[in-house]
Amino acid sequence: LSIVAVHGIHGERDMPWTNQGSGDSSWMRYRNWEGKRVMSFGYDVRRILAGRQTREVIRKQALQLLDDLMLERKNDIKRRPIAFLAHDIGGIIVKDVCCKEFDDLEPQLAKK
Repeated sequence: LSIVAVHGIHGERDMPWTNQGSGDSSWMRYRNWEGKRVMSFGYDVRRILAGRQTREVIRKQALQLLDDLMLERKNDIKRRPIAFLAHDIGGIIVKDVCCKEFDDLEPQLAKK
C-alpha cells in the first residue's frame, strides 16, 4: 500500500503538520507503517490563492502529483494500491487527480 498525504491550506510538505484548530499529523510520522510506503506531496499554497488562475494551478499540481507517483513507483516489483489522505485544498488536488487524469494514466500507473 502506498499512502500519499496532501496537506491543506496551512500545511507544508514536511511532516508533521500543525494546524491551529485542526490538530497535527504527527501520528503519521511515528506510527509503524511496516510494509507500507508513506509519502507526502507539497505545493505552494500562495500560488493557488493568487487569483484568477487558481483552477489552472490546481491542475498543474495534480499533474505534478501524478508525475511524482509514477517516478516513485517506476521500480516497484508488485502493484501497490494507493490511498490518499488529503485536507482542504489538498483534497481538491487529489480529486482532480482522480476525476480527470486518472482515467488516462491508470494503465501507466498499473504497470508501475
